[in-house]
Amino acid sequence: TDRGRMEVFSGASPYVSYGSVLGSFAAVHLGHACAVLPDISGDGASDVAVSAPSYSANGVGYVYLYSLAPSFTPLHSYFGQPGEAFGWSVGAIDADAPSGDYVVIGAPLADNGALTDAGRVLVYTTPSSTFPSGAVLHAVHSGTQAKASCGASVAGGAALASAIALGKADYAFG
Repeated sequence: TDRGRMEVFSGASPYVSYGSVLGSFAAVHLGHACAVLPDISGDGASDVAVSAPSYSANGVGYVYLYSLAPSFTPLHSYFGQPGEAFGWSVGAIDADAPSGDYVVIGAPLADNGALTDAGRVLVYTTPSSTFPSGAVLHAVHSGTQAKASCGASVAGGAALASAIALGKADYAFG
């Protein structure tokens, strides 16, 4: 049914499942991409961004943030535009900055004006003490050629100390 599923395991040996979340209906593709975040919720457990790039009938994709505390508490959701495959790829940036951490989301089928499927990458802040009510769009990178599929892959990592001082973090996309 292509509902999809996110399953979380302990990194300790033996590997122990912390639990799972199932897609809510057919063709959601929950778990198409996921990335572990530092503890943005303040509950002492890591958090995770998990995508469902085909969430709705009109092709609007979603990315959900969950706390990995025992109950898999939903924290926040992001959503894209119809048909752009929002959430095809997901990355996390541990910025260790006052503004919080970031989620990098790929939408490889997004159009850029007349450029069909040029793709785009969106960088959002995560909910934090600076942005308690949710996330703020931090940056958008759009493909510059038709069929470029910018955002088919994204990656984030820990920010360099010099980048943190400037309020910036490292990420890559293709």
